Amino acid sequence: MSDLAYWIWLQQALGYGSSRAEQLLSAFEGSPRRVYEADWAGLQTKGMLTHKQLDGLRGYSFAQAEQVIEECAEIGCRALTPDMEEYPTSLRQVYGRPLVLYVLGDLSCLEGRLAIGMVGTRRCSEYGRRVADLLSRELAACGAVVVSGMAAGIDTVAHTGALKGGGKTVAVLGCGVDIAYPVQNETLKELIAQNGAVVSEFPPKTQPNSPNFPIRNRIISGLSQGVVVVEGRRRSGSLITAGHALAQNRDVFAVPGSVFETGSVGPHWLIAQGAIPVTCTRDILEEYLTVYPDTIDTKTVEELAMPRTAKPAQEPAPKPEKPAPKPSVAETPAAIPAAPKPPAPLFLSDMQRRVYDLMESEPQSVDLLTQRCGEPVHKVLSALTQLEVYGLVDALPGHNYVFSKEK
Repeated sequence: MSDLAYWIWLQQALGYGSSRAEQLLSAFEGSPRRVYEADWAGLQTKGMLTHKQLDGLRGYSFAQAEQVIEECAEIGCRALTPDMEEYPTSLRQVYGRPLVLYVLGDLSCLEGRLAIGMVGTRRCSEYGRRVADLLSRELAACGAVVVSGMAAGIDTVAHTGALKGGGKTVAVLGCGVDIAYPVQNETLKELIAQNGAVVSEFPPKTQPNSPNFPIRNRIISGLSQGVVVVEGRRRSGSLITAGHALAQNRDVFAVPGSVFETGSVGPHWLIAQGAIPVTCTRDILEEYLTVYPDTIDTKTVEELAMPRTAKPAQEPAPKPEKPAPKPSVAETPAAIPAAPKPPAPLFLSDMQRRVYDLMESEPQSVDLLTQRCGEPVHKVLSALTQLEVYGLVDALPGHNYVFSKEK
């Protein structure tokens, strides 16, 4: 029996994030095998196990642990345990650390680099979406790794922005790494695994049940040196993640917003409690410039300090001596035409090209694009995700898309 099976057995038997598991490991030289071979009834007598925990140890078999190992092999994911060198350094001292971490991709991108968690509400505002996109793109461009939960809303924008910025990103799931949740993020999950990692403490085939998400939030903060809350209510998963960050001695950042928006209540409360307010990406990076001098692109950081609306100085236009006559209708210039859509790059796949050819300057809904394209909705969503990462289309609220007008 491999040591991995013992780790899986202990995590599954006692539950995720169990402090009791850490206490047992501490008493048995960090070996789950020794825990398995111990006198469980004696441990209960000594007060180290409750009746429920003892039932859990008895109820989860090694056959189930072995089955998990086989499922990992089938989908090509690694199972990391704290006794392995590849286990993330940032998680080793976290209270309730995962005893097993299932990984698709390469989690070594975190080692020696700044990692920033970015969280927010699923039903984000257009303001929150724009802020998350800007921060994640610029963080990635400066060499930071963006960590989030791949949920709808801010999480999805954060991962996509990091990919747009040409950087690395890590998604922490509340289900098995073989499951895309939400389903429209299937392509995004694949891209993250190719440019970072998709991780979970839940074994393959675990469904995305609601109790899983608050549990996984401690891993988002644990993998990060700081957590940015973009939007969220006072009682929300975003604030739970911020709470974990504080408990783990991580930095907490919050994006101020409108006092009229419910999504700003959480960030404003955090700022009142001492969180670092974020008005630009540099507000985050300045906290770590001396900590990661070799991996943060300081030149790019310096460029971020330049005013975004700066324009070269110009000589003031001379004032006319008399007001210019109002042009007649016939002399009124025609309206400025909309910017033309850039031609489709040669590297696009046939499906991506078909979807891109349907894009217009006016918002196009996913339903309309699916109808016009004549393909299943999951294929259209997959193509849209890839096009967004390429910077060719922009996602708008309500599952609408337009071709990108950025130069």
